[in-house]
Amino acid sequence: MKNIILIDFMTKLRYTKADLEKLIYTQLENLNVQGEHIDLIKKQNELLVKYNHKLIDELSDKVNEPKPYPIPKRRRK
Repeated sequence: MKNIILIDFMTKLRYTKADLEKLIYTQLENLNVQGEHIDLIKKQNELLVKYNHKLIDELSDKVNEPKPYPIPKRRRK
């Protein structure tokens, strides 16, 4: 089975101009779709950052002075 795959890779593939144009336009469509996905992800990221800052601000307003952790006194022997 592996030999058949190697032979297929070693044979010369011939494409017509129409085949190459179809491949190129398909790749171009895929790149455009990927660009749209990247734009959506950037917008989502901006919204997440915005809401994270809002949450941090709300939480920081509610937090009072930090209370010191009680340290137990040592017993003397």
